[in-house]
Amino acid sequence: MKQIAGSRLHLSIRIGYAFVVACFAAVRVSAVQLSPANWVIYNYSGASVSTLTNGTPLPPTGFHMMSSGNTSHISQTIGQTTNSPVTNLTMLSDNNLSTFVTLSSPQVLLIDLGQTCVIDRVYLIGSTNQLNLWNNYQQNYAVPPLGVIAAYVGNTPTTTNLAAQWAVPYDAGSPIETEADLKFSPASGRFLRIEMQQAPSSPGWNVGEMEIYGFSGSQALQTNVNAVVLPTGAPAPLALAASDLSYYLGELTGLPHPIIPPQSTNQFSGTLYQIQDLASLAPDYQTMMANISNGTLPTNVSATISGRTVTFSSWPYRTVLWSVWEFLERQGVRWVYPDSHGDLIPTGAGVNLSTLPFTYYPPTVDIYMNFDYNTMAPWFCGQFGSLRPGLLYFWRNRWTFSQQGYGPLGGSEIPTMPNPYITVNSNYVEGFVGYPHNFNNAVPPRIADLPANTNWWGWATTNAGSQVDPSTEAWPQNSPVVAMDNPSLISWLAQKMTNIAAAQPLACSYPLNICHKLRPFGILPIDASVYSQDPYTIASNGPVVPDPVPWVKEYSYSYSGMYYSMITAVANQAAALSPNSVPLVGALAYADVFLPPTNVAALTVFPTNVQVEVCLYGSPNTLMNSPANSGFSNALVTWSTVCSHLASYDYSLLHTDWAQTDPRLPVPLVAGLVDKARFLAKVGALDGGTQASLTSLPYNPWNFYAYPRCRWNTNLSASQLEQEFFSGYFQEASAPMLAYYQAMENYQVSNGVSMYYTGYCYNITPGSFPINILAQMQTNLAAAQSLATNWFVQQRVANVAAGFGWIITNTPDNLIGVNLSSSISNYPKLDPEPGPVSLDLSAMIKPTNNPEGNNAYWQGWQTPTDWWFGGEGQIQKIYNITGGTFKVDIVAAGSLGGSGSWPNAMAFLGSAQDYIIANSANYVTYSFTNYIPSGILDVGVSYNGPGSVGNPPSQLYIQSITLTRQ
Repeated sequence: MKQIAGSRLHLSIRIGYAFVVACFAAVRVSAVQLSPANWVIYNYSGASVSTLTNGTPLPPTGFHMMSSGNTSHISQTIGQTTNSPVTNLTMLSDNNLSTFVTLSSPQVLLIDLGQTCVIDRVYLIGSTNQLNLWNNYQQNYAVPPLGVIAAYVGNTPTTTNLAAQWAVPYDAGSPIETEADLKFSPASGRFLRIEMQQAPSSPGWNVGEMEIYGFSGSQALQTNVNAVVLPTGAPAPLALAASDLSYYLGELTGLPHPIIPPQSTNQFSGTLYQIQDLASLAPDYQTMMANISNGTLPTNVSATISGRTVTFSSWPYRTVLWSVWEFLERQGVRWVYPDSHGDLIPTGAGVNLSTLPFTYYPPTVDIYMNFDYNTMAPWFCGQFGSLRPGLLYFWRNRWTFSQQGYGPLGGSEIPTMPNPYITVNSNYVEGFVGYPHNFNNAVPPRIADLPANTNWWGWATTNAGSQVDPSTEAWPQNSPVVAMDNPSLISWLAQKMTNIAAAQPLACSYPLNICHKLRPFGILPIDASVYSQDPYTIASNGPVVPDPVPWVKEYSYSYSGMYYSMITAVANQAAALSPNSVPLVGALAYADVFLPPTNVAALTVFPTNVQVEVCLYGSPNTLMNSPANSGFSNALVTWSTVCSHLASYDYSLLHTDWAQTDPRLPVPLVAGLVDKARFLAKVGALDGGTQASLTSLPYNPWNFYAYPRCRWNTNLSASQLEQEFFSGYFQEASAPMLAYYQAMENYQVSNGVSMYYTGYCYNITPGSFPINILAQMQTNLAAAQSLATNWFVQQRVANVAAGFGWIITNTPDNLIGVNLSSSISNYPKLDPEPGPVSLDLSAMIKPTNNPEGNNAYWQGWQTPTDWWFGGEGQIQKIYNITGGTFKVDIVAAGSLGGSGSWPNAMAFLGSAQDYIIANSANYVTYSFTNYIPSGILDVGVSYNGPGSVGNPPSQLYIQSITLTRQ
């Protein structure tokens, strides 16, 4: 076995390499590469297991396993199966998942390392049949594992020194296919034995690649130098903090960092990293709060150093984890993707203790995952075996709360508030639960339907857009069907709120209840007062205000007056009823109540016990100063002047929604995310989070990485985040993949091209992917494919290629088979010189890939001819344009829709876009001036055609488009 002294070893039976990334540091792929040529790898499979003196491997005591797995078999055309000991399993070292060995039950791999080494991690993966998401985990949480993969390290082949074990997912297949990543406190030995412990009748086990991480040579002798000190019997969050320190400090320094109890510190001569458990200072709620107040129970993200001891000591446990991850990040460690090859570690940098001590106060500790991260694991967090990297990725990158709570961050260590022994009134038992829409709980139908409360209702039948008929019980579907500023309803809500606040007090102070959605008593309707359109409601809303944010609402005007009148009145009455413990009232600025109610004089300043969570609209892929974000940013600035407690809610930022159901579409958001985070911090609305669809993660991993990080640290730049991510994720192919990404991001940001399509989703919008940008992306993608050598990098580049292929296949420009680099001559020349030039509208096409169909029709039989839009639609034609500044004249007409709004359409000339409101039934000329770059660009009109049940969309007519060079 090759021996390299003085270095951290990755004992890997696959080909590895190291590389340097400019502007970041040397990065580990394999910090030190060992050839497996001198190893001896034994496959003790089936009957051959009996030749081991310890006999057949058995499951741990009391561990119940299934007798068989999924009956679907994968292809084994290149597999190797045997029941006798086999050495030199070359298929495990060829960097190719399609070549693998199938082990028969019982199953053991024995690796003779040739010399005594120190090992702290073992990684195994099957063939190409790997499961990334467990969408049905909630239905199978009680299903036991198929077995356990156990790793033993010692100086004999039959060692009983168990280092770690890994639960095999319930649906890992037949033969079993699983990815196992076992990290443990450094263990010394010449032999590594890996056993699949399962029922004898279980199917075989496919192993495609195996990696061993550890230390050999002189490093293997230094097991009593540095250590991580963990209290005996420490709770899971603190044990996790110690595990991450042990592994990553070993990676950084090339020396083992075993996890030891406090009584063993005198056996170590080097640096000690101490995890402290402060639970003794918080035995009950009163003592905890007193100790927080007097400073003996610190709650900040921090690390201290005294002599040779580095201490992580904070409260609660999640703050210890944040402190450890902050320390590791200051050493250059990053976590770029939720798999076992998703970390980025500087090579040879060691540990810089001059960064200590530090105290960090992030701009927000409320970065909310409004999505189910548990789909990255087959069982609820930690139910079987250790945490999977897919779960830890989110928390390491500073998501702070989720739909499932604090996950591995703990929380149960925090003592509860004393029980006040106050009974909740039976009329109030539904409480204020539910997020993000809970009005049917705040004001349940069973209460509103009572004869005594009929005055709460607006019109009692459906009329002019109202949906208030109590006999249909539409309310449980979250339709806000009451006149919300009714005085008796407001009094009832205030009394309910103070009764529940007294009986079930909210712990609103850090570090107890830090999530924005848990702080207030939320009164969160789905579309606020738009469904109650009786004369009383209309009057109480105040004068209608045009809503400048397109395509996020039912109506074209703000109907926020009545809703916020209710919120304000409830807040004032609740404060009066409970002056010593004032409840916080939560509101949601969403859809037709997105705008602050500046049209109602009494609502110019909200009470201090109101929190408004503002939905984030606009254009997420562009900067906040983009014209596409002007209405959105102005509304946020106004909110910051009228309300002292703000939060933010991204409806479906990452990434898919009903109108963009395919996750492969590439969406470049990093620059927009960074700019938005800084803007939200400036206006005091950084608390909050986003919904997400994890199915889009393999195709847009850069956004999932950037989102929490730029909120945790608003000083990070987009270029920093992109350099970190692409260096760690695409590794040897990072340079062309970064160029691939920045080609589309730089173009869209510099030209203000929005990818927001209908409502809350992204799509191939006009001008978002012109041919010259696609040609650049294609060139860089091909370069990345040629550079990708590691099997996992090849998979990652393949996912991006699938996204690029989706654009080519689905773009309205029909680019299948088109040579993107030499297509200029294929398109008609458009050079308005001297001009004006009238476009031939009859030659325009209507794309067929619109989610709701394309309701544009060419009316060539009439005089004058025009395009008629009876709903959502788009027309376009691609030209070879000579760039310049042009005046655009569009002759258009419109008709009022059922909601009383005129059609709002977008004219696009490549990346140049402008909105027109056709607010006349007669043909009128709408003019604007824009700069148009040279290139192969689309010209056309896109109409969203918003409408709702009972409210048909307004109609649009386009008669001519004329360009004049300025």
